[in-house]
Amino acid sequence: MKTFLKPALLSAAAFVLASAGAVATSNNKSDAEKVQTTYYIHKPLASSCQAVNVNCTTTPGQPCMFNDGTTNWQVYNRPASATDCSILLYRP
Repeated sequence: MKTFLKPALLSAAAFVLASAGAVATSNNKSDAEKVQTTYYIHKPLASSCQAVNVNCTTTPGQPCMFNDGTTNWQVYNRPASATDCSILLYRP
């Protein structure tokens, strides 16, 4: 009985530890959410579009912000054919 019980308990313990490790290290973000893309901030003027690399989405929520070291700037996108950046972006 002891020879059967010991390997069974060790196998169960190994399974539990492996499962806990897999859950603890899982990342729920999709690949699209991890990718930084070039978007724009209105710096230095409200009419200008300075390119920045940041992770944002078009799904409504909290506004996506970019910090240049001194100021938080709201992030925008622009269509390929447009010159103004006016499409509001949000945090993923």
